[in-house]
Amino acid sequence: MPTPKPWAMARCVDGALSPGLVYEPDIEYLVVTGTATQCEAPTATTAPTGYAVAWWGSGNSSGTIADWGIRMFPAASQPWQPVTVGFGVAAFRALPGHYATCLMEAAPRPADTPIWEAYRAVPVNCLSIEVTQAEGEDPVATATPLAADSPEVARRPLRKPDGYTGEVVPWGDGQGGGEGNGNCGTCF
Repeated sequence: MPTPKPWAMARCVDGALSPGLVYEPDIEYLVVTGTATQCEAPTATTAPTGYAVAWWGSGNSSGTIADWGIRMFPAASQPWQPVTVGFGVAAFRALPGHYATCLMEAAPRPADTPIWEAYRAVPVNCLSIEVTQAEGEDPVATATPLAADSPEVARRPLRKPDGYTGEVVPWGDGQGGGEGNGNCGTCF
């Protein structure tokens, strides 16, 4: 696994997730595509600024931001202008069940925020997803819009990973089976 690098989560992200998820058989994940726009100039930092896609699984009360779900915005121009980028993220294993996935931004942080709450992320735009699979067939995902403040995804802010590797495919031994083998044509 590559060494994680520091990054800053954007404080303001606009965007949309496409309801048409793509099944990637080589990694056995469903890929969500969409767009993201950094809608506020980044704070003064030497670390790149980005956003993430998180997912919640069947019966999972807390969501997950995986390293391969983090994407960076282009370096800020001077004067700063918002830039919209497209993405494809391997969101979750393609197993039958109910899931949610969201585009995330940094949670507001008042000055008196305790250190353990310092690096949190909140939903911006979300989908509710039902995955079914007939015997011998590829999984099928049906997605519908989900409010970012829905109890399904807004139970509590998620912890932002401290570093990112730049990987876009789930890690693993290269043997497939959801373990990542480096072949995800719709991950970018």
